[in-house]
Order: sequence, then C-alpha cells, then structure tokens
Amino acid sequence: MKQLVTGLLLCAGVLGAMPAQSMTFVIDGDTLIVSGPIVDADLARMRDALQDKRLRQVLMHQSPGGDAWTGQRLGVEIRNAGLNTMISGQCASACGYMFLGGVQRRMTDGMPVRENRLFSPAKAGESAPRAPRGGWWRRRHT
Repeated sequence: MKQLVTGLLLCAGVLGAMPAQSMTFVIDGDTLIVSGPIVDADLARMRDALQDKRLRQVLMHQSPGGDAWTGQRLGVEIRNAGLNTMISGQCASACGYMFLGGVQRRMTDGMPVRENRLFSPAKAGESAPRAPRGGWWRRRHT
C-alpha cells in the first residue's frame, strides 16, 4: 500500500509540474501556424520560432484565447519581426491581440475576432480597468 501511495504522489508531482496546455507551433514554409490556448510559456516559444528568417506570416488557427498580457506581448513580437497575421477559425480574446500585431492582417474564413474587456474589482460593486493601456496598444498596432 505504501508503494501505491508513493507512486500516486510521484505521478501527481510530475503532472503538477507540467505546464498548462499551450499553443502548438508548426512552421510550414514561410508560415508559422499557431493554435490552442495562449499561456505565458508561449512567449519564449514564439521568440524561438521567430528565429527562422524564412517566416513572412503567422496563421492563428482555432485559439480560444488565454492570457491577455502574453497575447499582447506575442503581438509585439510579431510586429517587431515585421510579419503579417491571418486568422483561420476561432480567434478569441488574447488571440485578437496577437492578430493586431501583424503588419498586414487578414481573416481567411470570415470568423469574427472576439475581444474581452479586462476588468478586476476595485471596491465592492465597482470595476476598475486591469489593463489601462489596452486602448493605447490597439491604437498603436492597428
């Protein structure tokens, strides 16, 4: 019984140490295809992928969004690399920030880009902006 408990605890430790589901990154010719939820670990992975100098565009395919700050930083990385962005399928929340980072932006199948407002409670019954520079970021990158 003690071995079983020890084994279960080890498995739980390994699973707990694994990062949350993150985006997948696939390079196909001059296109970086990303899909899935956006998590903070994706920023370093994006920077690594952008080392490929053949890249000309980023295709966001089926992203439910995720961490807004990381989405904004990914958009900045895309803009700094001078890449265009395209959307195929769902692009919600933080994915929209990535999309806005593109030098030229295009939707391939007419699906809408959904953007959430970022708020956190300031006092009971009130809301205060959690990301006050969000409007500045959108104006600068559109």
